[in-house]
Amino acid sequence: MGRTLLYVSYPHLQGGGTGAHRTARFARFLSQAGWRVVVICGPPSPGLRPPDPQPFEVVAVGGPLGRMSVSPPRAQAPLPDTGPGAAPAEVAHEPRPPSRARRLLREALFVPDPQIFWVPSALGAARRTLDGRRPDVVLCSGPPFSTFLVGRLRKMFRGTPLVLDYRDVWLDHPWWPAPAWRRGFEAWLERRLLASADHVIANHEPMRAQLISHQPRIAGRITVIPNGFDPEELGPPVRPTWRPGARFEMVYSGTLYGPVPGNTGPGEPLTVQRPTGLFRALGGLARARLLGAGGVRLTFIGARPGTAEAATLAAHARACGVADLVEVRERMEKRDVVPHLRRAHLLVNFLYHTEAQVAQKIYDYMHLEIPILSLLRDSEINAAIVRGARAGPVVDPEDDAAIGAAVASIADDYAAGRSPQSSDRAYIDQFDLRHQGGRLDSILRGVIAGS
Repeated sequence: MGRTLLYVSYPHLQGGGTGAHRTARFARFLSQAGWRVVVICGPPSPGLRPPDPQPFEVVAVGGPLGRMSVSPPRAQAPLPDTGPGAAPAEVAHEPRPPSRARRLLREALFVPDPQIFWVPSALGAARRTLDGRRPDVVLCSGPPFSTFLVGRLRKMFRGTPLVLDYRDVWLDHPWWPAPAWRRGFEAWLERRLLASADHVIANHEPMRAQLISHQPRIAGRITVIPNGFDPEELGPPVRPTWRPGARFEMVYSGTLYGPVPGNTGPGEPLTVQRPTGLFRALGGLARARLLGAGGVRLTFIGARPGTAEAATLAAHARACGVADLVEVRERMEKRDVVPHLRRAHLLVNFLYHTEAQVAQKIYDYMHLEIPILSLLRDSEINAAIVRGARAGPVVDPEDDAAIGAAVASIADDYAAGRSPQSSDRAYIDQFDLRHQGGRLDSILRGVIAGS
């Protein structure tokens, strides 16, 4: 066996979410590149079906007294059925959110995040799984950023080289900012952790610049490795066709983000759960029958079980008069999302008021070479990626006239037998997992050599 990587990432590898996808992809690639990879993650949600075989070890750990569940590495299994008849995921319902009082108590007690309770269990699980031997390097992925403490403690007491992987920013994310009263301490803690790391990985260029501004000492040891896409998960590019008379399928896959502060202008704050501009455009297209006799269906995939997200989106569709054109589905595993993506004629992405995040879905969408309708505001990094790939129109999320015109133009191209976009494959392929995983492999080997 080659070098050993201890990979600490709290999201369990089943159940969906960018954190799980990124961890599983890189762990699989590194295992195939000769590493022994041991992933320490949090517990799975109840009710999930058995995991697919993986070539790496997965150790799922609960709380301080929680049980440890180990999935040993296994040979690669055949790809699951992703055809039109593939069964939908069985999604377990989450418990109801805690009360406001409990949330406030947890904010006060669990810093930097509620998963701080998990750190002793993760350390113990790593020690038992590795039989007390030191791994060659530990890679910690956040959020939650308490995972970084696992790596820091391993380095402090065992001398294990440490790499920190930022999937999202810590302090300045618009959707989950740190409480104001905690920001000073968390800023200090982040600076200390960054200074202790042998290397830092940022998800995109604006994040890299932000992290250097927080801790200038890391400027020579920080690398951008985006989420990218895995062609084994997604299959080959689709390059779809459509003719009037068939139903025009639009799909949004991912988190149904709530409102965030920003210059929204008149009306409600922007939110995926109330996409007024898109729904107005959809209604106008349907009334004018611009998409033919087959009509249009817009499917949202990603509502969190046990929350009001699906009900809120469905109610807004009714209020906008497009309930019969909109379907809302709960979050599901990636293998169950892929068939929905591959059947689409147009893929939809929203992002607004942030340069702190690049949506994972953009990379998947681009690889499939299905046109993307990007509803973006104040998010230039996302717009630049879509434009670089020549993947489709970029429109303000509240400009229903422009949204309607963009969708109608794409449908016209299909109807005329033209491709609605001319993808730049060379640009897209730089985000292939095989390229990004190779860079990660080189970084980890360099860290070991320099330690």
